[in-house]
Amino acid sequence: MGLHSIRSRIVGVLDWEMAGTDGVFVVSTLGLQQLEGWGLEEETGVRVVGPDNDGFQLVAGRKKKKEVEVGGREDRGLVGPKAKVPFHIATIPRPQDEYKIPVNNSNQPFEHVWLQRSEDGSRFIHPLENFSVFDFVDTSVGCAEPIKPPPIECPPFRLVEEVKDLKELAAKLRGVDEFAVDLEHNQYRSFQGLTCLMQISTRAEDFVVDTLKLRIHIGPYLRDVFKDPTKKKVMHGANRDIIWLQRDFGMYICNLFDTGQPVSGVEFLLSD
Repeated sequence: MGLHSIRSRIVGVLDWEMAGTDGVFVVSTLGLQQLEGWGLEEETGVRVVGPDNDGFQLVAGRKKKKEVEVGGREDRGLVGPKAKVPFHIATIPRPQDEYKIPVNNSNQPFEHVWLQRSEDGSRFIHPLENFSVFDFVDTSVGCAEPIKPPPIECPPFRLVEEVKDLKELAAKLRGVDEFAVDLEHNQYRSFQGLTCLMQISTRAEDFVVDTLKLRIHIGPYLRDVFKDPTKKKVMHGANRDIIWLQRDFGMYICNLFDTGQPVSGVEFLLSD
C-alpha cells in the first residue's frame, strides 16, 4: 500500500470519527507520530493536546469542510455541495445512559466476578472444570433420527423486554434439552461495546431478548440454565459471543455445539 493511500485512509478515518462529535477523541501515539510528517494536521485540522501515560494522546480539532461535486448530478445540472448526512442523531440517547449501564472503558481484561476461585485464590474456576469430557459425549447420536424444523412461519415469536417475560423464558429453557442462541453486539458510541440483543430458539418458540433494558436481570435468570451440562446449546461462530456472555452477564456455557467449527474443518479438508 502506497504512502498516498495510507494518508487518504487516515484522513477518511479522522473525518468519520469526528463526524457528529465535539471534535475530541483519542488515537494511539503510534498514529500521531506520522501526522506531522504526512501533513495531516493541516489537512484535517487535528492537533495534539497532550500525551498520557498509557500510550494514548488526546487529539482535538475538526475536519475542514470542502465543497465537492456530487457524482452523477452533472447530467441533471445539479452540481453543488454534497448533501450532509449526520453520522448519528444527537437526540437519541446512548443506551448506557438511558438504561443506567455502568461502562468500563479501560483497555483491560474484564473481571470474572461470578466465578469461584481456587483454594489458594490464584485463579478462577470455570464451571466446565467440574466435569469430564465424557460428560458431553452424546451416546445416542447413532440412533437418533433427524428432527425436521417446523415451517418458518409456524413457531410463535416472543419479545422479552420485561422481567416477568424473562422469568417465563428461563422456565421454558429448563424444560427443554436443547436450544439455540445468538447475540448481537454494538460498539457504536461505546469503546468496549454492549450486547444489545439475545436471540434464543427452542424447537417450539423463538425469543428475542432486549439485553439493554434487562441487562442486570439476564445473568440471575439465565446463568444456571446456560451452565447446565444436561442442556445442549447450539451457536454458530460463538468465539465472540462467549466473551460477551461472560463480560456483560457473568454467564458461562457448558455443553456447547458450535456449528461453525465443523464447517471450518470441512473447508480446511476441502482446501487440501
